[in-house]
Amino acid sequence: HGGGDPRCRQAAHAGGFPRVLLLIALGTLGSQLGAYCMYSLGYFLGRPFFEKYGKYIFVSPKHMAHVDRFWENYGEASTFIGRLVPAVRHLISLPAGFARMNIWKFTLYTSAGAGFWVTVLGMLGWFLRDWTMDDFETKLKGRMMPYLFATIALMIGAYVAKVMISRRK
Repeated sequence: HGGGDPRCRQAAHAGGFPRVLLLIALGTLGSQLGAYCMYSLGYFLGRPFFEKYGKYIFVSPKHMAHVDRFWENYGEASTFIGRLVPAVRHLISLPAGFARMNIWKFTLYTSAGAGFWVTVLGMLGWFLRDWTMDDFETKLKGRMMPYLFATIALMIGAYVAKVMISRRK
C-alpha cells in the first residue's frame, strides 16, 4: 500500500540531478515560449480584440479585469510577479503586449519568474522523489506545520505592512 510505481522511482533516479537541471531549463524555456505567444497576441491583436472575442477563447471579461488590476498595481514587474500567482500566471503576458512592453525586459522578467517557479517545482520533485503517500501522511504533516504557520504569519505581516504603507501615501 502506498509504495507507488517502482518504474516512476527508477525514472526519477535514472538521470540523477542533471536530469532535474534539464527539466528546469526545458520548463523555463517552455514557459517563455508560451509567454511570447500571449505577448504577441496582446501586441498584435490588442485589447479591443480580447474585449470583443476573448470570451470565445476562455479569456473572460472577469479574467481581463483581474489581470488589468494586477498590471496597474505592479507595472512591468508584474511579468515577474505574475508568474508566481496561479490566477495571473497564464494571462499576464497579454497586458504586457497591450502596453508594448520592451521585449528584452519582458524576456528577462518572464524568464526569471518562470525559472524560479519551475526550479521550486523541480527541486520539490527531486527532494520528494522517494516518498510514498504513507510518508506524506506520517512524516510531512508534523514537519510542515511550523512552516505553514510561519508562512501564514509572513503573509499576514506583508498584508498589514502594505495597508500601513498605502495609508501613509
